[in-house]
Amino acid sequence: MTCDSYFNACSSEQSSMIRATERSRRNLEPIMSVKKRGYDHSYIEYGFTSIIINGEERPQCVICSKALTNDSMKPTKLRRHLQNVHPQHKDKDQNFFERHGNALKKMKLDSTGAFKETNQKVTEASYVVALEIAKQKKPHTIGENLIKPCSLKMVEIVLGN
Repeated sequence: MTCDSYFNACSSEQSSMIRATERSRRNLEPIMSVKKRGYDHSYIEYGFTSIIINGEERPQCVICSKALTNDSMKPTKLRRHLQNVHPQHKDKDQNFFERHGNALKKMKLDSTGAFKETNQKVTEASYVVALEIAKQKKPHTIGENLIKPCSLKMVEIVLGN
């Protein structure tokens, strides 16, 4: 047998062994399937409702408005959140959580499920103050050091504590 024929015989034999090893390796690897849990209406007794974030249904706490991952949509994990984060509410009845859930649905929420407070007049007032600081050619820190504390005192006097 010449060197070339020996090399070709070894190469084809090794190639078939490599292919067999790859096939067996593929059969041994676990197939990862992502199971998405669905919301059950009984989860309200743990203080959770559902919210859709990026096309995925997730549990959302009706007390703190925190949206958990879909993996957390298990009664034990929801109960653990209620007991660890809101221990003062763990003995409340289902009606308490339903009232909070209805109030949560009426709130303005952003894409992550957190409360989003947009008050156009407050933003406009902030821009007016920033513009006046810029016109006076003062450093922007004067707004933090002087104007904000003065504004807070003015609001406290007008509106009270």
